[in-house]
Amino acid sequence: KKPAYFLNGELVNQSVSKFLDPNKIESVKVEKEDIEIGNTKYAGKIIIETKNNYKPILISLNELRKKYTTVQDDKVVVFQINNEIVDGDYQTYVVDKNYILKITVNKLESPDLTIIKVISKSEENIKKSNEIIIRGDTIR
Repeated sequence: KKPAYFLNGELVNQSVSKFLDPNKIESVKVEKEDIEIGNTKYAGKIIIETKNNYKPILISLNELRKKYTTVQDDKVVVFQINNEIVDGDYQTYVVDKNYILKITVNKLESPDLTIIKVISKSEENIKKSNEIIIRGDTIR
């Protein structure tokens, strides 16, 4: 059993915990009592409250693909978030639009597959994006 996740009082997919800016979280509370919502039973609650001035904008991976890429619906797509392959339902897996640093699309020909990489605005990712790497031949 998995817990129910609530973000600012709203029931959300547990994936939200992987793609929220930790600096914008005011509190996280865990309630261990089992609950039932609709016909789904959960092993407790995880309640996440963000700071007053922060309003996350949640978007599913399918919505993200439609809105920010030109990848057609009939193409096989794999999402990678911060170098981790997403193993979940792209319709319910959500990310915070405010916390997206970069989206890249890589199309493979064999097999016919598209990889959509979503990079968060973590401190480490921002630092990496600002690095300049110079490659070339050595001078003799």
